[in-house]
Amino acid sequence: MKHIWLPLIFFLLLSLTNCNNNQISSDLDSDTTVYESTVIFLTRHAEKDTVGRDPELSEKGRKRVEVLTNMLKNVKFDAVYSTNYLRTIQTVRPIAELNSLVIMPYEAQMPPEKFSEQLLNDEKGNTILISGHSNTIPFIVNSLMGFSELGQLDENQYGDLFMIIISGNNKELITLNQPIID
Repeated sequence: MKHIWLPLIFFLLLSLTNCNNNQISSDLDSDTTVYESTVIFLTRHAEKDTVGRDPELSEKGRKRVEVLTNMLKNVKFDAVYSTNYLRTIQTVRPIAELNSLVIMPYEAQMPPEKFSEQLLNDEKGNTILISGHSNTIPFIVNSLMGFSELGQLDENQYGDLFMIIISGNNKELITLNQPIID
């Protein structure tokens, strides 16, 4: 029952973040400025098989991708990024396809500060999705938020979906979980 409200709350939060497209000066109050919002979703890849150097998603991982796709199916993405591994690509491929987007590769070894700066320059005002790893996603979140609160995710920790909303100098972090219902 508690998961029924999650999609509604998520939809309302996202609706509020996509209210404007450019910096607009209010005609009513010349001191009021509204900034375009950049919305960044970040997720670790879904559960993977344990065979091979570049494993594909496991059955549980494919179920998690269905949940993630269902959660984000109504979000209009402008870009989707993934490291060049099967598991990260498979995690975001359905969402990229829903939005008719080519998945943009990024290097897992790229310093998070450099990748964050690139994102903020290239994707300002856009809504993007990033798929990465237990040792990359939390550090990209830290860099985007300007703090160091998150550490590496546990090897068995899947399903965290981070949503960062940046509007002007204001930044908001929302952490959601992608539950799997067996």
